[in-house]
Amino acid sequence: MSIRLKITIWYTVIVLIMALGFIGVMTHMENENAANEIKARLLEVVSDVSEKIDVTEDGVRVDKSARFNDAGVYIALYDKNGEMIEGRHPIEISKLPDFDDRSMRTEKDEEGKDWYVYDSAFETNAGTVWVRGIVKDAHEEESRNALIRFFILAVPLLVLLSFVGGYIITHRAFAPVRKVTRAAEQIAKDGDLSRRLEYGSGKDEIKHLSDIFNRMFGRLQLNMEKEKRFTADVSHELRTPLSVIISQSDYALQDPDYAGDALGAINKEAKDMSSLLSKLLFLSRSDADTVVIEKEDIDLSMLCEAIFEEQQGAFEAEGITLRSNVQPGVTVSGDEAMIMNSILNLLGNAFKYRREEGAEVTLRLRTETADVRREKNAVISVTDNGPGIAPENIERIWDRFFREDPDERKKDSSGLGLAIVKAMVDVNGGTVRAESVKGEGSTFVIELPVVDGQ
Repeated sequence: MSIRLKITIWYTVIVLIMALGFIGVMTHMENENAANEIKARLLEVVSDVSEKIDVTEDGVRVDKSARFNDAGVYIALYDKNGEMIEGRHPIEISKLPDFDDRSMRTEKDEEGKDWYVYDSAFETNAGTVWVRGIVKDAHEEESRNALIRFFILAVPLLVLLSFVGGYIITHRAFAPVRKVTRAAEQIAKDGDLSRRLEYGSGKDEIKHLSDIFNRMFGRLQLNMEKEKRFTADVSHELRTPLSVIISQSDYALQDPDYAGDALGAINKEAKDMSSLLSKLLFLSRSDADTVVIEKEDIDLSMLCEAIFEEQQGAFEAEGITLRSNVQPGVTVSGDEAMIMNSILNLLGNAFKYRREEGAEVTLRLRTETADVRREKNAVISVTDNGPGIAPENIERIWDRFFREDPDERKKDSSGLGLAIVKAMVDVNGGTVRAESVKGEGSTFVIELPVVDGQ
């Protein structure tokens, strides 16, 4: 059963219940009014007859104008012994109740129909004289019969009208849903994630749903494009070492004297491939949020000083001035190996993309207040005076296999270094960003929360 049909049925049931409830209330009110009118007429007739009764020494005399049968009201006059003097009572009631002055009572006849009984007493020398009025509540029966006829004739029509009305309302209300569904089905059929659901203006739930779907399609399209680029880049990166391995092994087979050199080249390319696959595996685990880290308190100041002392000789050997400015006593919580590799990666980038003459690199560590919550971060920065990065590429440098200059492949760059840095920093609860001016240099900044109490 479709949602539209369910809503239509519920709409029909609710309208029917409301209509029947309204009819029931109106019928009850009408019956109450009719009963009050009947009782008022009974009181009026009894009062009229009572006024036309004279009590004399000879007995009770009734004026001939007294209404003993007025519009269905039965009037009877009784002596003190309960014997009828004049008038009549309905034969439908086999047993009349005892007299009760000024009391309006309801009695049922043999068929279960209601009758109203009202008594009025007069004191005479001969004793008490009673005037009794009895009238049938005929309106209740008429109302019941009318209600039965209404149910037989009107309820089926009301159900039909409610169902048709509900169907039309839901058909129009679900028109945007059908439109969105058709568009989504077409996108699924064509596989064209660049298409979007066109809903038009408005701020209702369907418009909100369309916007969510469009954002989802945009995200899927972006991810698909990234996957395509990633697959193409991996294929390209693996093609080169595989080509070298194949060619070197062919040479070795043709010339046994060349086997030693061939094995050396094959070994190097195999290690490069292993390194590349390890990096890809780490990034894959990072995407799946399954990277396991061993957190511990790390003296980041000592770690930065150790990295500086270890790298200084290699930098100076290439004519690069490496400086450090490390604030002492900075402690963070995280995976020491990952944090150290992140810093080494940034220093390696600065080493690789240095300027030809007068190259300088500075490693800094300081603490600063992070935000309005007054939380402190440890800020690690690596600044160089190299070629810099174009503004339009600042965000793209974190993408896998992105190289601003195609010639970077010649520098043994896999294009995964910064992507791995970002993944490692993210896993440790930090952030990383880049600031650069083309032709003047770049600064890469890692921020990590310091240990509480600092």
